[in-house]
This record gives sequence, structure tokens and C-alpha cells, in this order.
Amino acid sequence: MSLFFFSILKAQANDSCSYPMVIRKIVPMEDSTDMPINTEVLVSLIGDGNAEHMNLTLMEHIGGLPVEGELESACYDHEANTEVHCNLIFRPSEPLKENTEYQITLNGTELHAEDSFSYIALFTTGFDTWTLDKEAPTLKIVRYIERSEEAIETCDWPNAMKYDLNAGNIHIEADHHLLLHVYEVNPITCEELIVHTLFPRLWHRDFDFRQVLEPGSEGPRCYRVEQQDWAGNMTPSSLTKCWNPIENHEEIFWGCSETTDTAISLEEEVIISDTSSPEESNNNSTPLKDIATSESSEGCSGFAGLALIPMLLYRHRKKYKAKF
Repeated sequence: MSLFFFSILKAQANDSCSYPMVIRKIVPMEDSTDMPINTEVLVSLIGDGNAEHMNLTLMEHIGGLPVEGELESACYDHEANTEVHCNLIFRPSEPLKENTEYQITLNGTELHAEDSFSYIALFTTGFDTWTLDKEAPTLKIVRYIERSEEAIETCDWPNAMKYDLNAGNIHIEADHHLLLHVYEVNPITCEELIVHTLFPRLWHRDFDFRQVLEPGSEGPRCYRVEQQDWAGNMTPSSLTKCWNPIENHEEIFWGCSETTDTAISLEEEVIISDTSSPEESNNNSTPLKDIATSESSEGCSGFAGLALIPMLLYRHRKKYKAKF
């Protein structure tokens, strides 16, 4: 059963904006071979639901011996309250066996709207353990504007604002696949949560995408990105970039110092909203050259420019959802 089937299922959801959780992406891809023995399974879901709508198991295809491990999840809204992305990540407790075929099984729970929903994908390990030694990706906040009416689909939030962003310095090899995680950073508490997972193609050297804000939650945001391979290894982080609403451009955010008084005078409680709602597009243009490629080793050193921005602009309605 191919993933194309699920695209049809979505399109035929009786013209409703609400449809069951279906598969957006599986890592490793179906029928992949020579996967590392330290492979981690990531399944990206999309639909009107949450991670509790789907069970994920990993087992040896021949013999059915289950693989022990930990299952984690994270969800975020994607341009509509009824369109949610959820990542299910299964981390085996021990390395997988060499040269062995494994089966990923997804079953809908009692919360899933489709009776007896089930999907199976196979992959085969090789003999290697992957490591990752790559420079950090770059991140650029290009602009903050209102979405074009022509780009808004029937079920999308109307009259929504968006951030156009670009992740650069992406280098993907044919035998070492990578994906990209986007995090939103709270500049006051330094808490961060994943708000987008992207899947660049082999030929991409940079990648354009957008973060759409739910109406009522508009305002400045801070983002950073990391690349991850299919074994769960992470690159260093990009610099964290924040939008300066006074100057209308991005600025580097160095973080929150643990040794410095970072108290900010606020009239009301500050809550970062669930920003999510992105939709990626692809770009094959030249990588950005004017953005540093790694976090400062000084970590949280304070940033006077952003500290002067009225932080009341970060007051929103909703809190984040699940965190990795």
C-alpha cells in the first residue's frame, strides 16, 4: 500500500476540513536498504488528531521479534486547527541486527476515525553505524507579511500572517540522508519547541519554507534549525534568529544569560503561542554566505537590541504542544 493512497484519502474526505491522521513521511523510506544499525524510525503524520491516534511498532520482519525502545512524539498545527503534523520517533534501546529486514507497523488506535487503519513499511540494515560530522545549517528570516489570498486553501486560517524563512548550508549525500528540524525559541525563558520538520531533497543546498501564524497570535518570533540524519545524529544548531518588528528585519539572538539579571518589566504574563502552520517549498539557489553557521560558544550572552523590543508583543492565546 503506497503513501499515494493516503493522499487520495485526504482529498476525498467528503469536502470536510477534518480528516483522520494519515502518513506524511516515513524515515527510513519504504524498502530502503543498507540502513545503519543505529537507525531511528520517524513517522510524520498529518490530519485532524494527535499522536494518540496512532501506534508505532518495530519488529524483525522474519520471525516477528519485537524491538524494544522508546517512543516519543511532538505535534504542531499546520496552517489550520484541523490540520496537525505529528512526529512519532522510535529509538531502539540497542543497535539493530546487521543485514536484517525490519518492519515498521502503524495501527490506528480507538481514537482514529478510520476502522482498522494499518500500514506496514520495510527496510533492511547494512553493517555500518552512522556518525554525523557536518557544519551547522544557516537560517535567515526573509520577511514577515500577510499571506496572499491566492495561496490560502479552503480550510486554511484566513487573514493570517506568515514568516518566510530560508535554511542554508544543507548538504545531503546519496548514502546519508538528512532531515531538518525547525524550533521556535522563547527569548524570555529560552524554552524551545519543534514547530516544523522538513525533508529536503538530495539536490537542495538551501530550502525555503514558511511559518504561518494563527490569527490572534501575530507578532515577532525567534527560530533556529538543526539537521538530523536517519540515525538521530544532529548537526550543530544554526544561530537563533529573531524578527525585529521595529526595524522590520532579522537579528541574531544570543540567548538568556544564567548569570545575568534578565528580568523584563511586563504588564501581563508572557506566553509563546503554538506558531506551527508551515508549508515548505524548495529552492535550488546559491547557499547564503552572510550568515554564520554555528551557535556561539558563549551561549547565552544577552542581546541588548531585542531586549529593547516591547516583549508584550509575545503575549498570545495558546501554549505550545508536546515537546521532544
